[in-house]
Amino acid sequence: MRTGELVELSSYAKKLKMFRHLYGLVGLLKETNPSRDWYVVLFTGELVCPEVCLSRKDIKKVYR
Repeated sequence: MRTGELVELSSYAKKLKMFRHLYGLVGLLKETNPSRDWYVVLFTGELVCPEVCLSRKDIKKVYR
């Protein structure tokens, strides 16, 4: 994944209760560091903290 791509939660992350406030939202990939397995995503919507640091298995590309 590259910076600037649109992402959403993967099916794995949707099963976790800690990400329920991000269900159905689309985000923009802001920073990536694949060697350390973290990705900073800027989500849309009315969130208190729109920037979230996630693992690669928690996100997937949007193909809409």
